[in-house]
Amino acid sequence: MNGNVVGNWSLSLGRWRHTEWRLHVHFPLLAIAASYSAWLGLATYRQASIALACVFVSVLVHELVRKTIAQRMGGRFHVMVMGPLGGWTQPELPNDPPPQLFTALSGPTTYLALAVSVACALTVGGDADTLRLLSPLAPHLSPNATWWRAIGEEMVWVNSIL
Repeated sequence: MNGNVVGNWSLSLGRWRHTEWRLHVHFPLLAIAASYSAWLGLATYRQASIALACVFVSVLVHELVRKTIAQRMGGRFHVMVMGPLGGWTQPELPNDPPPQLFTALSGPTTYLALAVSVACALTVGGDADTLRLLSPLAPHLSPNATWWRAIGEEMVWVNSIL
């Protein structure tokens, strides 16, 4: 395990491009919670697994964008801990406001860009009521949607929450 506090609660995924990638213990707990909600009948197993995959992909894209922006601003990451809400580690950045600001804003901007781009793709694909997906507690997902439409709907919903 890693020596920092966040690293003690995470599992190693390996090294990639001079950065150690770790998965926080909350991700497996989120998977258990998603399975339990499907078992209770609150969601189907398909919805739960797609939502979990969408969270993982969204957080991965979020982390890759943060890493890229930090590197372009003269910073670097030694360890990336992927948690269900995004990165839980801070990069080493120059002590200057613009790199700090751009790196901090890159994560939420990534979630917004993912939600908007997938919502636009759903609308172009024929979904006339994409706004129904923006309700955080009752997103009104289509129960009989094709796999691609279900992935798109849950991607919009997950990223609007994140």
